Parts: sequence; structure tokens; C-alpha cells
Amino acid sequence: MVIGNLTSVIKGIYKEGGRKFVILSLGPLGCTPGSRALNFQQGNKSGNCIQQLTTLAKIHNSALPKMLKQLEQKLPGFKYSLFDFFKVASERINNPSKYGFKTSKTACCGTGPFRGIYSCGGKRQVKEYKLCKNVKDYLFF
Repeated sequence: MVIGNLTSVIKGIYKEGGRKFVILSLGPLGCTPGSRALNFQQGNKSGNCIQQLTTLAKIHNSALPKMLKQLEQKLPGFKYSLFDFFKVASERINNPSKYGFKTSKTACCGTGPFRGIYSCGGKRQVKEYKLCKNVKDYLFF
């Protein structure tokens, strides 16, 4: 379904004259602070990643290159670059210090477990939030 929607959007942009596209794969969705907070609230007190979400991202990412190759064959002049955001994000989540971060599990700004409830600025339903002291230490804002 998502691939179908993405295909439609790309075709629409192509119809309007777009020919060169940069596409990012999905990141490890189950490993964001928001996903970890949800997992924590559902009883997983270790705050591990939600594997089902990460698996869905992997399924999407495996279908993405096939779809892009099909579009390349169907649409004259269609060119694309596919960036493996999943790999890059996973590497930083799993090895934060290697990339200059102190933490990759907790967000810099938010509330709740892992500051995973995105409430920064207090303009959403949840008004309270905590802000980290040094943004540079956090992979996720």
C-alpha cells in the first residue's frame, strides 16, 4: 500500500516535469524514542525496539528498489538515487559514541520514557516536556 502510494506520488511529480529523484529508505521505525516509549508503556520495561515496526520498515525497503527499477523502465528520463537511511540510522543507533553521540535511545526533548512523547514546545496535547542540556549528545531531538 505504501509503495503504491509512493509510486503514485512519483508519477505525479514526473507528470509535472520531475525527472531526478532522491529517495530515502525507511529507518528502523521500531527503535525511535517514541517506539521505545510505547514499548515501555506496554510492559517492556527495558525499552527495547519494537521489532514488528522495524520488520515492516525492512519489508518496505526491500520492495523499494524493485519499484524504482520498474519506474525507470516505464518513464523516459526518470533517474533516481536511493539512500539507505535504514543502514545509516541503525549504525548510529547501535554505536552512538562512534559518531559523537552519548545516547541514541533517549530523545533530547520530550516527555515520558526515553522522552519519547514528542511534546517539545508545549504546543501539543501534552504540554510538559524536558529539554536536554546539550543537543549534540543526542541522536534524536
